[in-house]
Amino acid sequence: MGKVTNSRSEGLSPYKASTPNRALLIAALIVISLCTPFAAVAVQPNGLLEPEEMTSGYPNGRAWQHLPAGSRNVFLWGVEAGVVLVAESQKNDALYGRFTVSGFRFSNLVSEVDHFYEEGSNIRIPIVFAYAYVVKKIKGDSPRNLDDYASALRRTWNRPEQ
Repeated sequence: MGKVTNSRSEGLSPYKASTPNRALLIAALIVISLCTPFAAVAVQPNGLLEPEEMTSGYPNGRAWQHLPAGSRNVFLWGVEAGVVLVAESQKNDALYGRFTVSGFRFSNLVSEVDHFYEEGSNIRIPIVFAYAYVVKKIKGDSPRNLDDYASALRRTWNRPEQ
């Protein structure tokens, strides 16, 4: 297994996981918490986002919609950096290949995430999973697979919180 050194490398296998990857979520949230400016998002006195901007403790589409464009770029960079961090720590090039995409600017990814959240039923899905959906789309997953993945995300994240 080779060392992951460039998150924009070519020739990596397409994302094929049918369920969200917990390690990706954890690593992405760690990196995001260190590098994303949430200054434009309403923050409670305890430093947390407003409850409607979180789903099970993760920033969702409402938080995304409150971020300025530049912060959205940084957020997605943080997600990708988290992928690289986990892939490197686990010496897992396949994970790296499933959750990164080359040849696109982060502004292109931002536009795709914006489009994902235009559908109201996606608003509670955490941002990192919107990113995973966009990566699948950019890598050429079929419309049926994309619909199935989005439906699975909605079933997972639109449940009432316990």
